[in-house]
Amino acid sequence: MGRDFYADLGVGKGASDAELKKAYRKLAMKHHPDKNPENRQRAEAKFKRISEAYDVLSDPKKKEVYDQFGEEGLKAGMGEGGFPGGGGFPGGAHGFSARSPEELFAQMFNMGGAGGMGAENIFEMFGGGMGGPGMGGMPGGMGGMPGMNGGGFRHGGPSRPRKPRPFEHKFPCSLEDFYKGANKKIKLTRNVQGTQREEVLEIPIKAGWKKGTKLTYEGKGDEPSPGLAGDVIIVLDEKPHPTFTRDGNDLVVRQQIGLKQALCGFAFNVTSLDGRQVRVEVKDVVTPDYVKVIPNEGMPIAKSNGTQKGAMKLKFDVAFPHHLTAEQKAALKGIL
Repeated sequence: MGRDFYADLGVGKGASDAELKKAYRKLAMKHHPDKNPENRQRAEAKFKRISEAYDVLSDPKKKEVYDQFGEEGLKAGMGEGGFPGGGGFPGGAHGFSARSPEELFAQMFNMGGAGGMGAENIFEMFGGGMGGPGMGGMPGGMGGMPGMNGGGFRHGGPSRPRKPRPFEHKFPCSLEDFYKGANKKIKLTRNVQGTQREEVLEIPIKAGWKKGTKLTYEGKGDEPSPGLAGDVIIVLDEKPHPTFTRDGNDLVVRQQIGLKQALCGFAFNVTSLDGRQVRVEVKDVVTPDYVKVIPNEGMPIAKSNGTQKGAMKLKFDVAFPHHLTAEQKAALKGIL
C-alpha cells in the first residue's frame, strides 16, 4: 500500500474536500521552512510530504487511483485502463505529475490563489516576515527537493522551468499613511527577455496596516523567458515621526516636564495624526512609571476596518532642578 496520505494530513479516509483543505492549511503553516529556520531541512521534508499528500487527495482522479491501488498504483500510472501503460494518469507508466510544494502553497494562500486568504493575512500569520528567499527561495527552490517537480513520482520526466525568485522592495510610508490610509505608486525597472522596461505599481495602503506588511504583485518581476515572470513583493516600511512612536495599535508620546508640573499637575495639547488638537490634562502626581492613557486616540485597528482604535499613551521625563537654595529646601521640608 505504501504511504498513508490520509495519515500524513491527519484526517480519516472519508474526509471531505473542506476537511482536507483545512488540514493542509494548518500543517503547511506549521511546517513551512520559512517558519522553521532552526530546523529547515526537517521542515522541508515534512512540508514536501504533506504537499504530496494533499496534491493527491484533493484531485478526484488521483484520489480514486490511490484509494484503489495505493501509492504504487499512482507511480505505475494505473487508472482508466487499470494497469501501467494503459493511458491512466499523466505520464502513463512513469507515474502522475505532482505540483511542486511552493506552487500548491501559493494557490492555497497567496493573493488570488485558489481558496486564497489575501496577501496581508498570510504575511501576518508569518509574523510579518516570511522574508528572505521566500517560498521559492530555498536552495534550488522547493521544486528542487527530491520527489517533487521532476523528482519522486515523476520518474525520468523533464523538470519544469521555474520562474525567478520574488524581488523584494522596501517602500517607506509615513505614520500618517498608516493612520489614514493612502494610495501610492512606485516605478520599478524589470528585465523582460533582455529588454529593460518600466513598471508602475499601485500600492493601496489600508488604515491600520503596519511596518512589515507585504504586498505581492504576481508576474511583475523579471521575465527571462516567455510566461515565466517573477513576482514583486513590496514590503511596507515606516518613517520616523517627530512626535509619535508606534507600539502595536497604540501611539506613544514622550514629554519632558518640570518638577513643579510633575507635582502640581499641568495641561497641554497634542496634535493628532489627522490634525486635531487633543487636550491632555494631568492632575495626578507624575511618578517614574506614570503613563497617561487616552483611549481611542491611537492607530486604527485594521481588522475592524478603522471603526476601532488603539490608545494614545503619554510618558513623561521629569527634569529635576540641579540646585536648591537653603530657603527652597526649608520650604519643601515644611510642605512635605
